[in-house]
Amino acid sequence: MQPVYIAWVDAQADAEHWTTAADLEHKARIIRTIGYDLGPQIDGHVTLASSWDSEANVYGHVMHIPSACIVERYDLNVAVPVEGV
Repeated sequence: MQPVYIAWVDAQADAEHWTTAADLEHKARIIRTIGYDLGPQIDGHVTLASSWDSEANVYGHVMHIPSACIVERYDLNVAVPVEGV
């Protein structure tokens, strides 16, 4: 599993009531996420887990980010000793 940093454009709600187009937010909200890339799980998405229990080999806080929403991605080179890996 590769630790990664991903910046991605999030979908967000904008108006809580009737509004004009001029009053809508016109900039993308960029979300920055660090996690373990779990490899291909859903077509067209990158699947990340923020937590990994290496002993039980289970993952926590898993998210599927649409590949089309990713604006930056960097593989992180972190030396973390994990027994049995």
